[in-house]
Amino acid sequence: FQFFLEKNLASTAAFSVLALSQSFILIDLWLNSRSIIKHLHLLKSPAFLLAFFIPFFGQWLITTVPEISQLFKVQVVPVTVYLQFVIIAALVLFMINTTRKIRSLMRM
Repeated sequence: FQFFLEKNLASTAAFSVLALSQSFILIDLWLNSRSIIKHLHLLKSPAFLLAFFIPFFGQWLITTVPEISQLFKVQVVPVTVYLQFVIIAALVLFMINTTRKIRSLMRM
């Protein structure tokens, strides 16, 4: 987050990453902690796709439309910075899966 601190975007980054990470947590919940690769077909459901992508669109509007960003007291950011927020938020799913694998190895 050092980059975001330097650019005075720390609160916008925190707000966005927290909002976007919920979509990645949804993947784990939807699959009921099963392997993403083996159960990828479950993520093609219209209900899942809608629930997954609506927050991305909403957060994109919040961080790119000045009138909306003022309501949420965040800064307008370029698309490249928004994509960085998405990548950081995706790390949540990676950490969930990594933690689960470590726990299963420790039980052996």
